[in-house]
Amino acid sequence: MKKTTKYVGSAKRNFQKLLIAVFGIVFGVLTVGTDVAMANESTISGFLDQPDYELVQKENAQGPQELFKSEFNSIKELVYNGYKVQLEEATEGTVLLKNDNDALPLEKGSKISVFGGASVKPFNGGSGSGGIDTTEAISWYEAFSGVHFEAANPNKKVDGENYFEVNEKLHKNYESWCGGTAGQSGRPGNLGPHAPASSVSSVKIGEAPWDKVEASDGYAEIPNYGDAAFMIIKRMGGEGYDLPATSGKNEQYGNMNNKTAATNDGVYGDYLQLNENEKSTLAGLKELKAEGKIKKIVLILNMASVIQLDFLKNDTYDIDACLWTGAVGEYG
Repeated sequence: MKKTTKYVGSAKRNFQKLLIAVFGIVFGVLTVGTDVAMANESTISGFLDQPDYELVQKENAQGPQELFKSEFNSIKELVYNGYKVQLEEATEGTVLLKNDNDALPLEKGSKISVFGGASVKPFNGGSGSGGIDTTEAISWYEAFSGVHFEAANPNKKVDGENYFEVNEKLHKNYESWCGGTAGQSGRPGNLGPHAPASSVSSVKIGEAPWDKVEASDGYAEIPNYGDAAFMIIKRMGGEGYDLPATSGKNEQYGNMNNKTAATNDGVYGDYLQLNENEKSTLAGLKELKAEGKIKKIVLILNMASVIQLDFLKNDTYDIDACLWTGAVGEYG
């Protein structure tokens, strides 16, 4: 009996080994074979006389007919419809998070000063598959001045009637501080010293500090454009990296060994909180409001990933209204 049991157990083990070997070979062949077949799809289909597409034509006495009727009569109509759809998305998707004493909407023709690096470098869309072409995107300042597109030529910006009168000197100041473009393909860029950045290797909030704003020629014009102060804040993101809650080495969060985390200039390394420059700007606006130089503070959150908003709930900076816009796209 013992010999028989030993023989049966040995046979089972040999059979298991055989099955493992067979399945391993089959798996390897299928894995390699699938890649080869996909790479040579057209050749294999032709050899088997199996076309990989079929051309269907529908004709009558007038010739070929459309199989799928478009609701648009021209490419211009199609492009302009895309513009209108983006405006509709922006209108319906924007969220009013706060509006004390009916601070919004502002009267048409109001005189405003706009603060924040995002005013000159908006968050239009993410990176990777979320990226968009911003060549013809409408900027914040263009939107405030009524720039738009029309059906006659949907690829050309058209001047419109001003919604607001904007402190242009301050606009130019922010262009020099936070505007410009990054270098590409070995060519140097011209980014301002406080421009934001976001990539797999580096995340930077940026923002001009309040002492620099106070020393600018645009600051002197604020009382003349004091119906409201718009503060625009953005956060970027994209494929291939998370938004860091801490920098690479940070005792505050006990994160001493994570050497691969992206470093940034957020408070305690947290990209989803206000940084010191943003705090100083909001504090400066609060002081200007207390002095009667501006009437209202409107915060615009131009971001897909919303930051910590305890300061809004606690009324830290006497903000009257807050809008969350998400990514504004090309035309939003």
